[in-house]
Amino acid sequence: HSGILLKTIDNKDIVINTTSLITDETVNKLLNYIDTKKIEEIFIPGIISLKSLDKLLSNANQKLNNIKLIFEDPIKLIISGNPFCVNNIINKAKKLCAYIGVANSIPIIAITINPFYPKFRHSLGTYSSGYIDDVVLEKIMKEHIRNIPVINIAKEGGSALFELL
Repeated sequence: HSGILLKTIDNKDIVINTTSLITDETVNKLLNYIDTKKIEEIFIPGIISLKSLDKLLSNANQKLNNIKLIFEDPIKLIISGNPFCVNNIINKAKKLCAYIGVANSIPIIAITINPFYPKFRHSLGTYSSGYIDDVVLEKIMKEHIRNIPVINIAKEGGSALFELL
């Protein structure tokens, strides 16, 4: 389907046609359905801006407490804005909705580490290259992440990551 899918408590499907980017206009239509129909589940297949998602959560408020809010995949949320703001909106949704989740998870094929970081020199007001112990970093990461390869991208390069594909 090419739109937001709403499931009612009597198992009827309602589709709100939309582009892959969910706009305020689409959110207004969605809010109207939430007000007039007994909605059980909202499936959002596209990207929704943080502003539009916040509008949905703020205006639907208590009406969402029995509704499952499902996104197609986590990437649609991650690319919708500042990660800190995305996290705040997800936490808000968790408090308001019966359930928030994704239909399709994204497999993690590897974790990359890079011991380099830009080190700020206060006395000069400039940055220089900073490094942390890559052996210690890799060891700690591998202790905490057991089933996913950890690749030191600075040492092994992109070819190690490419080989996993």
